Amino acid sequence: LIALRAAGFSFKEIFRPLLACAVALSALLVFIGNWGAPHSYKRFSELRDQARSKITKVTLEPQTFINLGEWDLYLEKLDPETNLAGLIHLIKKNDEGALSTKVNANSGKVILSDTAVGLQLKDGQMQRVDEKDPTSFIAANFEDYTMSISLLKERARRLRMGELTTTGLIRRLKNDPLDEETANEYRTGISMRNVLALSPVIMLFLSCPIGFSFGKRTNKGWGMLFSVVIIFGFYLLLTLGLSLGKKYPVLAYPSPWLPVVVGLFAARWLWKKRLNI
Repeated sequence: LIALRAAGFSFKEIFRPLLACAVALSALLVFIGNWGAPHSYKRFSELRDQARSKITKVTLEPQTFINLGEWDLYLEKLDPETNLAGLIHLIKKNDEGALSTKVNANSGKVILSDTAVGLQLKDGQMQRVDEKDPTSFIAANFEDYTMSISLLKERARRLRMGELTTTGLIRRLKNDPLDEETANEYRTGISMRNVLALSPVIMLFLSCPIGFSFGKRTNKGWGMLFSVVIIFGFYLLLTLGLSLGKKYPVLAYPSPWLPVVVGLFAARWLWKKRLNI
């Protein structure tokens, strides 16, 4: 503002384009904060979790037990060029309702991909040992059997607040039984997203009367100093509001709006005193 004033621009020539930019930026931040960023963060977290849970390297070797997560694979013979195998043994421990599940085949083919191991088995038998009585088991013979073993470990993952859109947070508050601490965190998070989106407009209304109250030859360092003070004050009030909202449920929604309310009153006073509006 100080530099534009020194260049000879009028109040309207400076303020109108800045206001248009601030409003457009706030509208963009509303979308990003409430929907865009949560979607992106959720996708990033899913990919990171998938990478962590994936069995990174599977090397097919004959006469070696190969760990495939829930299954152990043993190949007596293996042709490395065609992946045709002989005397194939599969063991699954801690199977649901069973002590173990075993699959044996005289021959077959192993198909290895990035996310799974496919097995085309010929002439074999499946055995399922009873969990309560290890001496009792169920056996079934087969001539041709195809199965796939995932290399991704299945595990439930609870979504973090940052991965939920604002509508998703509101839906959880209405439908899910949440403890008081989590509910307060969700409510303050909803308000914080919109407060941050409005920050460009609030800071513009605060900086304009201060910038125009300086003379045209004022040192630009003063402008930088006041900019830092405004930004620091805004986020200090936001932190205070978030702390109050998380501590007192009745203030969870309104208290994060503290920097907006204080900013509007301060801007009104500055415009009235400095610019005589």
